Amino acid sequence: MTCRTARSIVRGRSRFTPARLLAALVGALFISAARGQHPALTEAAQLEAQGARWLEAGRKEQAIPLWERALALREAALGPDQLVVAQSPAFQALVAHYREQRDFPRAEALLKRALRSYEVCLGPKNHGIAPALDALAALYLDQQAY
Repeated sequence: MTCRTARSIVRGRSRFTPARLLAALVGALFISAARGQHPALTEAAQLEAQGARWLEAGRKEQAIPLWERALALREAALGPDQLVVAQSPAFQALVAHYREQRDFPRAEALLKRALRSYEVCLGPKNHGIAPALDALAALYLDQQAY
């Protein structure tokens, strides 16, 4: 993240709650990492892209370890409960894979982590947590757990 990006986010802090300010700063870090400023996140992005290519080629079994490694790199660099981790392509791809394989406990664990991340960053009553709640509800529907 450049100093200018951080300053522009902090200058506008009057419209952010402390949690949203932190989320904005982490988001700016995430964008900076895509520009090559954080090696672990750059590697994670490359692994996600390679996983997507394997998926397009119909070789999902080769994509899964890449997505798992990318998720581990993002968690190590940013922390496991960061919203940008839950929104990452690797995280989303693994949730979709676990649902498809009917590995509901692993999918549920990831989706609950995502919900926790949304609640921490946005607040438990913020309407922005709806995507996480919707994904968890869809999983429960898949399981007929209602």
